[in-house]
Amino acid sequence: MLKDYVNGAPPYLNNFVTGDETCLYYYDVRSRRKNQKSIRKKMILVFLTVGILTRIVLESQRTVTASCYITECLTQVVKQLKKLRPRSGMDTWYFHHDNARPHAARLMQGFLENAGLKLLAQPPYSPDLAPCDFGLFPLVKDKLKGRKFRTDEELLAAWDQACAELPESKWQDIFNDQ
Repeated sequence: MLKDYVNGAPPYLNNFVTGDETCLYYYDVRSRRKNQKSIRKKMILVFLTVGILTRIVLESQRTVTASCYITECLTQVVKQLKKLRPRSGMDTWYFHHDNARPHAARLMQGFLENAGLKLLAQPPYSPDLAPCDFGLFPLVKDKLKGRKFRTDEELLAAWDQACAELPESKWQDIFNDQ
């Protein structure tokens, strides 16, 4: 895939779906000297194309398992992809995620195969290559630092607002810089 980038972004970049999970804290101090975060946090999974395809919020203390990943996440991703391009087959999409156990499970790989999505393999023992981790998450979390949120709704609304404020050029940068 990296060879395709030699002459600029490959044409299939608009058919690329990537996802990853992160925790949002109800309070995360802005100062780098103090490593103080609230105990309360919310786990979200975000799937991107060039922009957010879908954001999935997990119930408190929910662990991401292969079954959970399929039923609560990937089924929504497939539904959104079909809605985005109703006339395209699923085999036009390239799907990428890291090698976390739920992502590498046979059950999940079978689901992707049955759905028709092509999986871009993550090299074993390599650093995470997901654009979420190096692009989206740090940008948005930086905007949330120093703010206190009382409810899930406040926290998620702030997340959504911070994402909405990212200019379109930044979305391209998130993919092109990876």
